[in-house]
Amino acid sequence: MSQEPIESVRYLFSSDDGPSAEFDVHRMHLVEALDTPFELMLELVTSDVEAATDEFLGAACTVEITRGERTRFVYGICDRVDYLGASDEQLLVNIRVVPAFALMAHEVRSRIFQDMSVLDIVAAVLGDGLGVYGRTSDPGGSSRGTAVRDYCVQYRESDFDFVARLLEEEGISYHFVHDDAKGHEVLTFAYENADYPDIANVDGSSLVPIVPVTNDLHDVESLVGLDWRRLTTSTATKHMDFDWKAPSAPLFSEATGEDERGRIRRVYRHDQRRFIEDDGVDRATEHRDAMTVAGKVARGSGNVITFLPGSVFELERHQRADLEGKYVITRVEHRGSCPEVLHSNRDRPVDNRQRYMNTFSCVPMAATLRPLRQRPKPRAYGPETATVVGSEEIHVDEHGRIKVQFHWEEDAKRDETSSCWVRVRQNWAGSGWGFQFIPRQGMEVVVEFLGGNPDRPLVNGCVYNGDNAYPYGMPGEKTKSAIKSHSVGGDGFNEIRFEDASGSEEFFVHAQKDMNTVVLNNQTLDVGVDRTITIHANLKDAITKNKTIEVGGDHTETIEGNMKLSVTKNQSVKVTQDVSETISGKRTTAISKTAKLNVTLASDEFVGLKKSVKVGGLYSEQVGASRSITAVGAMSFTAGLSGKLQCARNIMVKAQKELQLVGDTDVGMKSGKKMAINAGDDFGIKGDKKGSIELTDEVVLKCGDASLTMKKDGTIVLKGKDVTVQGSGKIAVKADGDVKVSGSKVSAN
Repeated sequence: MSQEPIESVRYLFSSDDGPSAEFDVHRMHLVEALDTPFELMLELVTSDVEAATDEFLGAACTVEITRGERTRFVYGICDRVDYLGASDEQLLVNIRVVPAFALMAHEVRSRIFQDMSVLDIVAAVLGDGLGVYGRTSDPGGSSRGTAVRDYCVQYRESDFDFVARLLEEEGISYHFVHDDAKGHEVLTFAYENADYPDIANVDGSSLVPIVPVTNDLHDVESLVGLDWRRLTTSTATKHMDFDWKAPSAPLFSEATGEDERGRIRRVYRHDQRRFIEDDGVDRATEHRDAMTVAGKVARGSGNVITFLPGSVFELERHQRADLEGKYVITRVEHRGSCPEVLHSNRDRPVDNRQRYMNTFSCVPMAATLRPLRQRPKPRAYGPETATVVGSEEIHVDEHGRIKVQFHWEEDAKRDETSSCWVRVRQNWAGSGWGFQFIPRQGMEVVVEFLGGNPDRPLVNGCVYNGDNAYPYGMPGEKTKSAIKSHSVGGDGFNEIRFEDASGSEEFFVHAQKDMNTVVLNNQTLDVGVDRTITIHANLKDAITKNKTIEVGGDHTETIEGNMKLSVTKNQSVKVTQDVSETISGKRTTAISKTAKLNVTLASDEFVGLKKSVKVGGLYSEQVGASRSITAVGAMSFTAGLSGKLQCARNIMVKAQKELQLVGDTDVGMKSGKKMAINAGDDFGIKGDKKGSIELTDEVVLKCGDASLTMKKDGTIVLKGKDVTVQGSGKIAVKADGDVKVSGSKVSAN
C-alpha cells in the first residue's frame, strides 16, 4: 500500500446557456451502458435563491469529474428540472442530463428510405436530429451497415428508436465519447471489441487491481471486488425466410453452438428478410452472439472514474487467476457526493469514500459483443390505402410490381421514387396463367404489410374515391356489376357488364377494337328468342370440317354486293316445298364435270329473251312421259356430226307451213316397221342426180284409182283408167318371155 493515497474526487458543473447563477454538485448519479443513452441525475445547490432554474431545460450542461490531474467530462442536454426549494439560504434543484440522441425520442416520423445503406440512413437522421443541439456522431470503421437496402421504412417511430433499431439489426453497438476538444458528447459506433479503447488509471496503465478494503487509500484506482456470473442461454439460432423470386428454394441460415455439456438450445426466427440480397449467415451469427454473451458476465464495484461503457480494463490480483485478464465494460453506474457544499454540513467531517463509487458489468475481451434486439420493429396491422404513382399510366416492372405513394409520408414526392416496387395480389397466380390486372397511376389501392412489417408492402386491391368514381353512378345503377378497362393514351374501353335488375337482366361485352375467342373443343350458343349480328365491314367463317345450319322457320339473306360460293367437293340442296330464284342480271353456271337435275313433278323454265345451251361433249336428255318444245319464232337444231331423233313409239314432226329435211350430203330416213309420209297438199321427192326407192317385199305407188305395184318376184302391175306411155324419144319394150297387149281396141301407128 502506498504512503500517498489517490486524491479524492472533485466535481465541477457548468452550463453556458443555462441559468446565470453558479451551482455546485451536491449529489451525482450517472448510469451508462452500451446501446443505451446515459442518464445523469444531478442535485445542484446555489446561494442564489432567486435563480431561474427553469432555464436549465434544454440547456447544454457539463460535469467535470476530476481526480488529481485527470478529468473525465460528461456532456449532455438537460431534459428535466425539479425545483426542490430553498433552505438555509441555499436553493436546491434536481436536473436530468441526457445525450442529444435521447431527445430524438420526441421526434416521431413516418418516412421511407430507398437504396441507402444503414450507415447512410443513420447519418441522414442523426445529421438533422443531433445538429439542432450542435452534436455529432462517429461511425468509426465499421464494416457492417454498408450494404444497400432497397427499402427501409420509419413507421410511426421516433428518430431515436429508428436509429437504435437499425443499429441493432446490423449488429452495431454504440456508446458515447465525451470529447473535451469538441465540447460535447459524440455518438460513436463499434462493431469489433478492438474498436474499444483502454481505460487510463492514475498511473497511466489499464491495469485495475482488486483492493477489498480501503481502496481509497491505495495509490491507484481499484476494485473492491468482482463477481463472476454464469447464465444458461440459447446456444444456436436458425433464420428462415421466403424469397418470392425463388419460391421453391428454401432460404435459411443458422449459427450452431452448444454448451459445455454438449446441449443445444436453438432459437428459430422467420420472416426477418429485408433486402433483395440478404447476408443471412452473418445475421444468424450475430443473433446467436447477442444471446450467448449474457452467459458470461462479471460484475464489480470500484472507484475508477474513467470506467465507461465501451472501454477496456485489465483485471489483476483476483483470487481466481482464471478471471484475470482484459474485460470490456458494458454498463457503469456512478455515484458521487459533495456533502460539504451544503451550509448545514460545513462543520461535519468528509468521508472521501462517499465522494465517488461505481458499480459495473463487463464481459471477457474474448467474448463477441453484439447488441441484443430490444426494440421491436413497428408493425402496421390491418389494411391502409395508397395512391399508385409512376412515370406513365401503367408503371410496372418485369414482375408486375408497381410504385405507390403512402398518404402518411410527410415529404411525399408523388412520383416513381415514392416507394419500392410493390407486388400486387391477384385472385389467381399460376405459372403463366391466372388473373392479370395492374393498378394504374392515380388509383387508390389497399395495401397490407406481410407480417405487419412496413418494409414488406403488398397491394391487396383497389377502392374508388372522389377522383375515381364507379363506372356507373350509385345508387341509381346499383344493379350493375362490371369489369371496365380504359384504353391507355385514349378514351376507349373494354368491358364486361352484368345487369341484374329483375326483368332487365343483361350480359354485355364491349371490345374497343379486336375481340378474339379461342375454343379448343366444342362451343354451344343457345339463344332463347332473337339474335342480331351487325358487322360494319367483312365477315369470314373458316370451318375446317362440317357446318350444319338448322332454321325452324324462314331464312332470308340479303346481299347488296356480290356473292361467291365455292364448294371443293359436293353440294346438295334439299327443298321440301318450292324454290323461287330471281336474278335481275345475268347468271353463269360453270360445271367442271357432270350436272344432274331431278324434278319429281313438273319443271317450268321461262327465259324472257334468249337462251343458249352449249355442251362440249355429248348431250343426252330423257323425258319419262311427253315433251313439248314450242318456239314462237324460228327454231334450229344443229349437230356438228351426226344427229339422231328417236322415240320408243310414235314421233311426229309438224310445221304449220313448210317442213324441210336438209342434208348437205345425205338424208336418210329409216323405220323398224312401217313408215308413212302424208302431205295435206302437194308432195314431191326430188334429187339432182339419181333417186332410188327400195323395198324388200312389195311397193305400191297409188293415186286415186291408178296404182303401180311392184313385188319382190319381179311382178309389176300398172293399173289405171287411162294409161299413156309417152316418150320424147324412143320407147322400148323388151321381155324375155311373151309380150301381151290386150284391150277392147288396140291401135298401132
